[in-house]
Amino acid sequence: MLNCEAWWSQWTFRFLVGATAVLALAQTDVRAEAKAVGLASTFADFALNPETGQVAAIDAERGTAALFTLKDSKAEQVATATVGATPVSICFKRFGSKSYFAVVCSQESNFTLLNAADLTRAAKIPTSGAGTSLVFCSLNPEDPFVYYTYGSGHDSRCGVIDVRNMSDAGTAFASIMDGAISASGRFGYQRGPWSPSGFTSFRMTSSFAAKKPVFQIEFSEHRSVHPYLPDPFDSYTAVGGVLHTADLTRQVASINLNVVAFASARPLVFGMQVNDSFGRADQNKPLVLQAASYNTFQITGEPVTLPVYFGIASTPLPRGVAGQADFKAVATRNRFLPDDKRQQLLCCSRNQIVPVPYDEFKAAEEPFLQLAMKSPEVVRIGTASEFAFSLTDDKVEVEFTGLPDGAKAEKLKVTWSPEPAQLGTHTITARLKSGDLERIQTFNVEAANESILLPFSPNGMVMNPAGTIGVCWQSLQNNSDGVITETRLATVDVRGRKVLASKADSLRIQGAAVSDKHVFLYEPNGSFIQIHDLLTLARVKTVYADDLISRLTIYRDDTLLALGPARTSVFNVSNFSRKKLPTDATLELSSLGPVWGQAVLDDKLEKPRLLLGAAGVFSLDGESGALNRSNFSHKMLGEPQQQPPQQNVGRRGPLEQAGVLADQPAYRARIEFQAVPNGKASTNRMTVLLQDWVRGSLIQKVPVAVRSSYQNPRGGSNNRLIVPLADQVLVGWEDELYPIPLPKPLPPEFRTGITLRPDHSHQTFQDAKDGVLTLPHVATGGSGQKTFSLRFAPSGLEIDQSTGVVTVRWSELSPRVVDFLQKMIPVGPGSEPAASIANYRAGAAEALKRHFGREPDGVPILLPIAVRVQDEDAQSTELRYSVLIEAPVEPLMERLTKVYQTEVAKAATMKTSVTAPQQGDNPLRPKQPAADADEVRKLREKIETLDARVDLLTRQMAELIKKLDEQNQKK
Repeated sequence: MLNCEAWWSQWTFRFLVGATAVLALAQTDVRAEAKAVGLASTFADFALNPETGQVAAIDAERGTAALFTLKDSKAEQVATATVGATPVSICFKRFGSKSYFAVVCSQESNFTLLNAADLTRAAKIPTSGAGTSLVFCSLNPEDPFVYYTYGSGHDSRCGVIDVRNMSDAGTAFASIMDGAISASGRFGYQRGPWSPSGFTSFRMTSSFAAKKPVFQIEFSEHRSVHPYLPDPFDSYTAVGGVLHTADLTRQVASINLNVVAFASARPLVFGMQVNDSFGRADQNKPLVLQAASYNTFQITGEPVTLPVYFGIASTPLPRGVAGQADFKAVATRNRFLPDDKRQQLLCCSRNQIVPVPYDEFKAAEEPFLQLAMKSPEVVRIGTASEFAFSLTDDKVEVEFTGLPDGAKAEKLKVTWSPEPAQLGTHTITARLKSGDLERIQTFNVEAANESILLPFSPNGMVMNPAGTIGVCWQSLQNNSDGVITETRLATVDVRGRKVLASKADSLRIQGAAVSDKHVFLYEPNGSFIQIHDLLTLARVKTVYADDLISRLTIYRDDTLLALGPARTSVFNVSNFSRKKLPTDATLELSSLGPVWGQAVLDDKLEKPRLLLGAAGVFSLDGESGALNRSNFSHKMLGEPQQQPPQQNVGRRGPLEQAGVLADQPAYRARIEFQAVPNGKASTNRMTVLLQDWVRGSLIQKVPVAVRSSYQNPRGGSNNRLIVPLADQVLVGWEDELYPIPLPKPLPPEFRTGITLRPDHSHQTFQDAKDGVLTLPHVATGGSGQKTFSLRFAPSGLEIDQSTGVVTVRWSELSPRVVDFLQKMIPVGPGSEPAASIANYRAGAAEALKRHFGREPDGVPILLPIAVRVQDEDAQSTELRYSVLIEAPVEPLMERLTKVYQTEVAKAATMKTSVTAPQQGDNPLRPKQPAADADEVRKLREKIETLDARVDLLTRQMAELIKKLDEQNQKK
C-alpha cells in the first residue's frame, strides 16, 4: 500500500512541482506559444510582489532567496539573502504599509521574514516544530497572520506567525498535510495526512486583533481532493476543476480545467487540461493553459502553450523530520502568479519564468460581474447591522433576491437586526446582470451572541465579590494516566468583555477565591495557598494553612478562611498575614463525633455571622441521626448557591446551575443541545433555558451558540460552564464565554429566593439569662406568610412558628445532656469519672482555645440547631449550625459516679463467675468468655493511641509538604 504522504509527494511532484503536463492539443488548436525567461539557478518556489511585479525565488541547494525584476524578456537579479537550510516554500505578505516575503526551510525550525523591497531580514522567528513544508497567507493587508505546516504524518500541524510582534502564536490546525487561507483570511482549508485526505473548511471566529486566530470547523467530507485555490474575492474556492463557495458548503460550477490562478483585474480564470482525476499526464508533452470566464465559468479565447521543458524533472527535497523514512519529502513547486497590474500571468518553474500576457489568451471582453461585501461577516443578536456592498464594474445591475427574515435592501446596502431565534449562518443572495450576462452571488453572514473569547476552554470559574471580574482555569491532563500536566489561568473582565491576563502554571487547581485585588488558589489534598495578582496573574506569595484545604472563602471582604477537615486557618486578604478567628461566631452542626465542616458565611446583616467547624467536641443529636445525613437544599447566605446540585453526565449530558443571590430574584439556568443540519455536516445548537426557581416553569429560552460536532479544532476540551450573576448568566462553551442578560423587567414568575440567617452571635450557653437562651432568625425573600419549624426538637428546644425565634431552656434540656454525655464518656474499672471527664475536656480544649481563646469552663457539647422556613409557594430552605453548651461538671460527675460504681460491681461479679464454677456446671464444657472491663479499657487506650498517631502523621505530612514547596520555590 502506498503511504498517503508518499503518494502526496509523488503527486505534488507531478502536479504542483511538475505543473502536470497535459494531454497535447492538436497543433491547429494552439494559437500562441509563450517564451521563457531563463534564470541562472534552479529554484524550489516562487512568490510575486503584486505592487512592484518583482519575483522572489528560493534556492534549496544554496539556502538563499533571490529577487528578480522582469524587464525586456530578461530577469535581472537585484537582491539576494541567506535564509537557512533547504528553503522549500515562500509567499508574499502585506500587512498595513509593510510588505514581506515569508520563507520556511525543511531542515531548520525557523521562520524568516524578508523585507519585500530588498530582501533584508526583518525577523527570524523560531517555529513550533521540525519538518516545515509550506508557508501561506491571505491577501488581506489587515490580517497579521502567516501560516506554515510542519511535521510529518499524523503529527503534522499548522503553525501561526504574528507579524505584529514577530512571534510564533502556536497551532491553528492539527493533522494537516497542506492547506490554504481565503483572500480575506476568514476561511481556512485543510487536507490531512491520511487517505482520504478530507475536504474541510474552517471559519475564523476571532478577530484580527486577537493574539491568535481561532477557527471553528465549517464543513467537512470524507474524500480526497486536489489542493485548494481560493479566489481573490472570497467568493469561490477551486479544487481541481470544481468551484465551491468560499466555505465549501456548496458546489457552484465545474470547468474542464485544473484551475491554477484567478485574475482580479479582469473576469478570468486560468487552468490547464488534464486526462485523469489526479492531474497526472504525459510529462513529455507541452503544457497548455486555457482561460475561462469568471462570470460564466465557460472556457473562452484560445489556448497558450508553455515551453515543452516547463516543469520537467524535479528532485524532492528532504523534509527534515528526524527518524522518518526517505520518502517523506517536499517536492519543489511550480507557481502561476497573476500579475494584475501588468496584465500578465507569470508561470514559474525551476530555472525559468514564463510571462503570459492576459491578451495572449484572446478572451472575450466582458464586464466584471463581481460584488464585494465590505462589512464584517458576524453580526450580533439584537443589534442593527448594515452591510455595504461595492461593484467592481459600476455598469452592472444588482438585485438582492434572497435575504434573511427581517433584512431590508436599498441599492447596495442591506440592514438587518437578527432575532435570537436566527442564531447561526444565513445567506444574502444577489443577482448581478449586464446585458445577456448574469451571475448569482451569495454571501454568508453569521448571527451570533456577543461573547468573550478565552485563551482556552475552562473547567471552572470564580467571580470577585462585585461580580465584575472572574478568574477561570483549565487543567490539562495526560490522557494515559490522567495526571494534570499543566493548568492555564485567565482573568476576565465580564463587564468590559475582554481578557485582562492569561498564563500557564504548574499548579493543579482544586478551587479558588477571588478578592478585589487577588486570586487565591489551592490544590487537591494541598495545604498551601498560591496568591496571584487579579489583573496581571503575577504570582505574589505562597502561604500555608494548618490543615489540608477543602475550601477557600473570603469573609467580610477582609478575611480569607482556609477550611480543612479539622482546622480553619485565617489570613488577612490585603497583606496575607495570619489573623485570629472572628469573635462573633457559632459552631456548625456536624455528625456525632468530631466536627468536620465548612464555613457558612453571612455578610448581609448588620452584624455579620460566621459559622465554623471545631474538632474534638461531640454533638447532641440523639435519635435524630438522619438529620446529619440529609441533604439540605441550600444555605442562602449572601453568596451564589446551587439548587439542584450541578449535574454533568458525560460530555453531552445535562448541565444545570441555579442563580440564587441573597435578596435577588432566583432562577435556574439549564443548557440544552439540539442537532441542526449544516450541508452534509452536523452541528449542535446550544440553548439556555431560564426557569422559575420555585416552580421550575420555563421563563425564557435563549439560543446561545452553534458549534460543529466534528471535532474541537481549537485544541481545548468540550467544556461547558454556567456562572449565575445578579443581572445575567455567564455561559461558557469551549473557549467562548457568553454573557446572557436576564429579561428586563423581570417576569413575575421570578420570585425572590427565600433566605434564612441567624440573627445572633451566641457562642456558648453562658450567654443565657435565667437558664434560657434565645436564638432569633431572619427570613427574607419568598412570598406571603412564612412558617418556621425545627428538624431536631428535643425537650427544652422549641421555635416560634411565626417569628423563627428558637428558645432553649436548660432546666428541660440538662437531663438529656447529662444522659448523652454519660453514654459518650467512658467510665468503669480503670476509667474513673474524674479522669474520664478531664480527658474529654482536654481533647476539646485545643479546639475551644483556637475558636474562643480560652479553656472550657464546663463539659463542652454542641447543641444542633436545624431551622426550616417555608413560604406560601412552598419554597423552603434550611439552616443548620450548633451552639456550644458547657454543662456543669457536678451533675455529670454525680451521674458518672453512679455508673462507675455499677460497672465496677458488675465487673467484679463477672470475674467471680469466671473463676468459681457454679454447682451443676459441666466441668468438661468450655466456659463462655465473659466481658473483661480491663480488656475493654485496653482496647479503648489502643484506639486513643492510634487516633493520636494518625493526628501526628497528618501534621507531619503537612509540614513535609510545606518544606518541599519551600525548597521548590528556592530552586
